[in-house]
Amino acid sequence: MNSSSPGAPDGGSAAYQTIQVEITSLTDFATALRRELEENFRRAWDAHVRPEFERGPRMGNTQEIPNLSLLREHDQQCIQRAAQAAANFHSGTLALAEAAELIAARYEAADVFAAGLQDQIKADLDLVLPPRPAPGRA
Repeated sequence: MNSSSPGAPDGGSAAYQTIQVEITSLTDFATALRRELEENFRRAWDAHVRPEFERGPRMGNTQEIPNLSLLREHDQQCIQRAAQAAANFHSGTLALAEAAELIAARYEAADVFAAGLQDQIKADLDLVLPPRPAPGRA
């Protein structure tokens, strides 16, 4: 993010540094989301939640009470909805991480392009414009 304009400690422009911080923040955010999904959500899902959902309803297996079959069907629907909600949470969180990574990559590419473009415009202007007199020497 080097630029010929002053304003930042490394000689780059302060605006470029601000963008760099945001790129880093987005990348860190995406990494943290993916880590949380993998280390916490997926482990808990595989070890504890999925086995419970796969067992299905635990009531309504008897013929003595005919209305229990209706409750069993409703329980199965609830289990399926909860499993779908968890899957939606996982895919939505993953999509958010991917979006953050994409935005960071695009900003980084735009920043590099803008820095190069700024340098090229300055060089072009130096070629076509007459030198400016030093202050106080007009």
